[in-house]
Amino acid sequence: MGRCDFITKLKEGKPEAFDRLYAEYHLPLYRTALLILGNREDAEDVLQETFVTAYLHIHDLRSENGLKSWLFQILTHIAYRAGKKKSREIPVEPGSLGKDQQEQIFHQDNMESRLLLAGSDAVVQPVDSAEEIQGRIFRNALLRLDPMHREVLVLYYYDELSIKEIAKICRCLEGTVKSRLYNARKKLMKALEQEGYTEE
Repeated sequence: MGRCDFITKLKEGKPEAFDRLYAEYHLPLYRTALLILGNREDAEDVLQETFVTAYLHIHDLRSENGLKSWLFQILTHIAYRAGKKKSREIPVEPGSLGKDQQEQIFHQDNMESRLLLAGSDAVVQPVDSAEEIQGRIFRNALLRLDPMHREVLVLYYYDELSIKEIAKICRCLEGTVKSRLYNARKKLMKALEQEGYTEE
């Protein structure tokens, strides 16, 4: 099924097309919701509502090339609405995700290194070089950031969206996205230090 046919079948309400939509996007969407909200149950609710909204409003999709950014726009809108209902952010509980699920959701080759290098000339090294501890420390540091800064980092580095796409999703100027990324990197560096990373 080609991309154009895929979008057509989505708009026709074909079940197999929505099965493909879910299979293709549920992990990156869930990961994004989880890292924005910091809570598994909320992320699952947001993911479900995102796909329901996409199903009900698929005819609002104007361009077949804009499907990914359209889905993320729906997700982030719902995630922020959910976040406003909370009086405070709830961190991800240790052990709330299985090891295999964590690897599926959070794995991104050399993502940590690329993120840090993008924000500083110095490379931040972990105190403990064990891969699992590195990942845990990095995720804990990311969850220290406010949702707005977590959002741009996740969309840019994990989901590999362009500045233009993120601006559309966040409904702001491209310059605003660049500014948020710059500030988010600085905040992440400080959070990493608090979690046990040190600069050489």
